[in-house]
Amino acid sequence: RLASPLEISREARDEAAASVLVDVRCAGSNEYNEMASLTLSSQHHVVRALFAKGAHGVLFTPAALFVSLLLAFALAVVTYGAAIPSGLFVPCMTIGALGGRLLRELVNE
Repeated sequence: RLASPLEISREARDEAAASVLVDVRCAGSNEYNEMASLTLSSQHHVVRALFAKGAHGVLFTPAALFVSLLLAFALAVVTYGAAIPSGLFVPCMTIGALGGRLLRELVNE
């Protein structure tokens, strides 16, 4: 269920959210895979989509946000603990944006 396509209308998306949507294994032209959109898109586009005002209740389900938050946090912990150079700012913004959008979705339900 988490990787199922999410059907959305074009009116509900703004420009920032449209740049992040990925149509992996989707049959229709208006269907997008929410887990693929959160994990396969660049983190910059994911953060912009999560901060989009028109994305409430339309783009991502709380379950997909929660799984993506856990995945991003686990990968950040592993990456930060390794002795390799890596960026810190954008992954922290992604984790914060995922947590904030998840909290908003849960509060508004």
